[in-house]
Amino acid sequence: MNRPIKILFLDDEVDDLLPDITLVAKQNRVIIKKAISNFEEGNKYIRKHYKDIDAIILDGFFHVKQDSSDKKDIRALKETVDELTKLLYREKIRIPFCVLTGYLEDLSKDSLLSNIKVFKKGGSFKEMFDYLKKQVANNEDYQIKSEYNEIFELFDKGLLPDDKEEDLVEILKKVNSKAKYNDDAAFTPIRKMYEAMVNEMHDQAYNRNKNQDIVPAGLYDRADKLSISWSWFYLSGYDVKQGNEVVINARSEAVWPSHIANLSKMMIEITQEGSHDYPEDVHHYAYKSTVFALLELLLWYKEFMQNYS
Repeated sequence: MNRPIKILFLDDEVDDLLPDITLVAKQNRVIIKKAISNFEEGNKYIRKHYKDIDAIILDGFFHVKQDSSDKKDIRALKETVDELTKLLYREKIRIPFCVLTGYLEDLSKDSLLSNIKVFKKGGSFKEMFDYLKKQVANNEDYQIKSEYNEIFELFDKGLLPDDKEEDLVEILKKVNSKAKYNDDAAFTPIRKMYEAMVNEMHDQAYNRNKNQDIVPAGLYDRADKLSISWSWFYLSGYDVKQGNEVVINARSEAVWPSHIANLSKMMIEITQEGSHDYPEDVHHYAYKSTVFALLELLLWYKEFMQNYS
């Protein structure tokens, strides 16, 4: 397993447990993506962010609401399991979960919870993480992220917005298909991923150097929308022109090396045609070519931003 797994930790003693569980998590390639102390907030998070997590750890006995004075009981766990089961069924997704509790014997008596893997508080966190990683390894999305781990590290490093991670997974799912494509569903996401990368490159460069000339503001219109064609000319080392008029002068040195300029030109031309209902079917090799060009571009971007100051 190349990729760490991202976990939601739902436990009303989260503040006390988090330091120890986070330490063991780091040692076992596990990221505690979010830690929440009550059922109400936990379920809201699951419904909204289930695509951002790989697995869930649930407390056996915790409060339904934050700062509740009610006695802790099994009701919150049962409601969470019920909500989670319905959500996973409705969305046709698989998120493994387990229970971490100090009351093993009480859970085994409930039929709803009888098939859930339970780990005892005070025991080995590593054993629990090994179980969840084994379950997550069967997930198709995780398998893709693991196969293309060096690409998905962009999200780990904050170099691409989180909401684009699922889009990239969907792009890569089509790589092994032999279908022909000529519609928006295939090529538009690739073009949008290019836009997201250039936008992020602007933000990343500006945050490190207010005088940056990597992605200048002139490449955007009044609505802050990037001109894809202008961005290619500028990043490839050319003047940006509108007719015969030079709108933005070329940098003294191109941002992109020549192979990235060539690959991105091909990718942009194919995706701009293919995303507007190109009249002929495009063979899967053309789709793969654009995707692999995108991946090469993303790898270059990762290395560039890691060294940019």
